[in-house]
Amino acid sequence: MEAMTRFLTTAAFVALTLSGAAAEPNRCAPLDFKSNEFRNVTEPGDVHILPTDKTVLINKRKPEPTRVIFGRATSAHSPVVIVKDCSGTAYQHALTLSGQIDIRVITIDGNYATQALRRVGNRWMTQ
Repeated sequence: MEAMTRFLTTAAFVALTLSGAAAEPNRCAPLDFKSNEFRNVTEPGDVHILPTDKTVLINKRKPEPTRVIFGRATSAHSPVVIVKDCSGTAYQHALTLSGQIDIRVITIDGNYATQALRRVGNRWMTQ
């Protein structure tokens, strides 16, 4: 019986490790992204999309609901901007994308979720 318990415990550990559940906190390490093509946001408060942004990683030290504000798309250098919940807390602390967006407000409420927006004229459209 003890051997069976040890086997099941080991099998459960291996299954969790292979499924990625054990590695979940590392799913959004900044090193996973090309250098100079992301902005890692760790400070509290609203996040304003900058003209140079391509990928914005919301990785707050203290999780909190966060507004990500998109300005006029004509000032953006990149045709697509990606916003990602990097801290894995969007389910409890949603990210709200607002500003010059085609559908006004988008909510990211899934842990490690991503939303891409494409520049079309002077507005942003969901991808």
